[in-house]
Amino acid sequence: MLYLGRMTPTDLEKSIVRTICHFDVLDYPLTLLEMANFLEVKITTIELMQALSHEPLASLISNSQGWYFLRGRQEIIKKRKNRYRLYLKKMKRAKNFARIFSIFPWIRAVAIYGSLALKNSSIPGDIDLFIITSANRAWSARFFINAFLKIFNLRPTTQTTQDKICISYLADENNLDLSAVNLTNDYYYYYYGAGSFTFLMDTSDLRQKFCSANNWLGAFLPNNHPRELADMHQPKPVILKIQRILEKTCGAMTEATYRNWQEKILPQRYWQAKDGKKVILSSGLIKLHDNDKREKFNALFEENFQRALGNYEN
Repeated sequence: MLYLGRMTPTDLEKSIVRTICHFDVLDYPLTLLEMANFLEVKITTIELMQALSHEPLASLISNSQGWYFLRGRQEIIKKRKNRYRLYLKKMKRAKNFARIFSIFPWIRAVAIYGSLALKNSSIPGDIDLFIITSANRAWSARFFINAFLKIFNLRPTTQTTQDKICISYLADENNLDLSAVNLTNDYYYYYYGAGSFTFLMDTSDLRQKFCSANNWLGAFLPNNHPRELADMHQPKPVILKIQRILEKTCGAMTEATYRNWQEKILPQRYWQAKDGKKVILSSGLIKLHDNDKREKFNALFEENFQRALGNYEN
């Protein structure tokens, strides 16, 4: 049984237990730095270590090999190790495509998010890429990316998703604030979405602009730090020159034209799910997550956490 050792848990204890309970649903043990990164209260790693080493948390949360998890759930360490091996393979593929896309017209930056960014990929999982485009060219950029993926059979389908490239989240450089898609207590999005973006390619320091536009995340995860790659790809001048030539050539068609072409063939399910949260079809922001899992997982998170509090109260 989970036990917090006193009648009223402190805010820090509740935040620690909540975070561990949430990631327990995902079979995901946390390192000390990861736990601090996802806590809802401001804390240093020293303070976190002290809290974990004393009752009541010492009786609730175990640690092994540098990972922390609910007592009795040590088996999830093996799952995380296996998923990390998958991450290495999928990440290599994601980086290769980020380099390829750096030559495509109007592509300014490429990032991963979700399970891949958290190194928690499964075998059948696809590779979710977030694309930043030049201003007023989100639909134009999507047209050429999707045409490329379609021709080479790289898009996920209902039959196969493994290692396919999914481009379902795009924003132009003037629409980088993603706070509008938040749900109430949207921890799944804080973890897998806003708090996980990792840039693979950047042409004009858009990573910093993106982080500034989404500093609202600090109100929910005050210790969160943007994820960085030491080997983030920055295209060479010759690649950027070729890209500009392609933009001049393809720019004969307006953004409105590219958008109209795509909207005509967009599956009906996206129009039915268009709600400004799961599915967004605006001029500067495109989000096509009609199979959004947030409500399901947020409910599971809360259930697991409330179970912990219920055991405490008993």
